[in-house]
Amino acid sequence: MTDDPNRAVHHIPKVLYHWRKSAGSTSLNPDIKPAAEIGAKNALADTLRRRKINGDVEYAGHKHFFRVRRRHTDELVSIIVPFKDQSELLKKCLAAISERTAHSHYEVIGISNNSDSPHTFSLMQDIAEHNPKIRFVEQNIPFNFSSLVNFGVANASGGQIVLLNNDTEIINWQWIDALLEHSQRHEIGVVGGKLYYPNNTIQHAGIIVGTNGYAGHAHKGRHSSDDGYFNRASIIQNISAVTGAFMMFKRDVFDHLNGFDSSFAVACNDVDFCLRALEEGYRNVFTPYAQAYHHESASRGYDTVTDKALRFLEEKSRFELRHRKILDQGDPFYNVNLSLTTERFEVGHAGRLFYRDSCDPDSS
Repeated sequence: MTDDPNRAVHHIPKVLYHWRKSAGSTSLNPDIKPAAEIGAKNALADTLRRRKINGDVEYAGHKHFFRVRRRHTDELVSIIVPFKDQSELLKKCLAAISERTAHSHYEVIGISNNSDSPHTFSLMQDIAEHNPKIRFVEQNIPFNFSSLVNFGVANASGGQIVLLNNDTEIINWQWIDALLEHSQRHEIGVVGGKLYYPNNTIQHAGIIVGTNGYAGHAHKGRHSSDDGYFNRASIIQNISAVTGAFMMFKRDVFDHLNGFDSSFAVACNDVDFCLRALEEGYRNVFTPYAQAYHHESASRGYDTVTDKALRFLEEKSRFELRHRKILDQGDPFYNVNLSLTTERFEVGHAGRLFYRDSCDPDSS
């Protein structure tokens, strides 16, 4: 992965140029120079042709922002949904997949982890009988998200794997295609989508490593209509990590990384997986074109019992030890001039305070 010539491009995190605002400036009026936007779009199209990338350049909602929509081949996608009871959540999650998925070549593997409600098993039987794309397996072990993921992949038939929390609800038809167009790229490790809370604020638009001493969700809490810092909540971009609640990766990448690390039973496992992919030379991607609601914490709740809190702190400590380099050097996809004490891309002091929710197990 390290022989990619495109890696010669480097971001300089300094203010190198100040641009005045004037009547003829696009910084004041983005419509003032339409030829500049056309030229930028054509430059991207020329780049695709030169690099022999099969795709199209589209406008991305705002002036001077673009989307490269890559064409992809049809491929079986295996969607893994771990759950424990909560039959209404599971029903809503699976119904949304069935009703709002344009990509037809997929399977869903529901993993029951210690379910014991008759309503759950009745629902499982009914769904499996009426939808051939959905099947269920049981893995009745003490809850370990990493082990459940590994078990799910072992039972999957697809070359592309999606992890989807049972408390999510897909909201756009093209979500698999939006993930797949990047996951099929040989240089990409993990691709993550955009999650909203039910009140239409952003829950996840990528993960920034180092925020509040560990990691945080970019633009968390901003309204869904907020495009974020320099439109970053609304454009495809490289990112250090994405949440395990809504991610896709190739089976080959999963095998190369030896799967999820089961020593991270509840917390930190998704970020660890993504960072190990980076260390192996892959790049990770956030796309806003795969979207879902996330009823975060509805399925398991937050850990408040002392032994669970201690386990959480132990997993966090091992994560910090394993990934000390990026925590010390800083996230390569986050400007050094922005604060690490907030997830809102604010200029300020980069503090190192630990923020409990940034490594919460329910954000996995």
